[in-house]
Amino acid sequence: VVTDYSFPKNTQEEAATVKSREVLREGYKVAGDDLLREIIEKTVLSALQRHVDLSMREQGRNFGVKALSAVFGEKGVQDDGEQFSTSRQQAAQQIFMKVGYRILAHLERLKQAPSGVNDAVLSGCIEDFIKGEEQCSCNECALIHPAAYPLPEKTISAFVNDCFAPYLKDFNILKFEISVDLLALSS
Repeated sequence: VVTDYSFPKNTQEEAATVKSREVLREGYKVAGDDLLREIIEKTVLSALQRHVDLSMREQGRNFGVKALSAVFGEKGVQDDGEQFSTSRQQAAQQIFMKVGYRILAHLERLKQAPSGVNDAVLSGCIEDFIKGEEQCSCNECALIHPAAYPLPEKTISAFVNDCFAPYLKDFNILKFEISVDLLALSS
């Protein structure tokens, strides 16, 4: 739990009551979750969607919106009950949120960069982002010795890979390459 403490504004009293406000509670939808979801949608999910769409066009098939909906939609297209729902949640926590946190950390570093920075692109595969081995074109935005997150359980990687199997041959989520323009994302 992350809590913010503050004093009421315009208080003349010496014994003013400290107000607390819950900012983030892990596992619950509170402030911050929407920002993280937006970062994931604009970076990883949009790259996945472009990749699936390109593959579908090359195969002369309809677009693979179902692949993303199965893993990330409000309710999975191929919702097979509680186990499927649990796997979706674990995929979000073990893979996509970790990538989102890493991107968010770079965005925070971007605020400290000099105003003349005009190139700040992150690149690497999903595994690189989880391990903290992603590359950044802007030295000022690069994280100094980022801590590695643990890799996802093999069953969770396999779950995501299986969701994309009908659309992408030999797909491996951990080897999927993404490129994130931090300047475009921050504007």
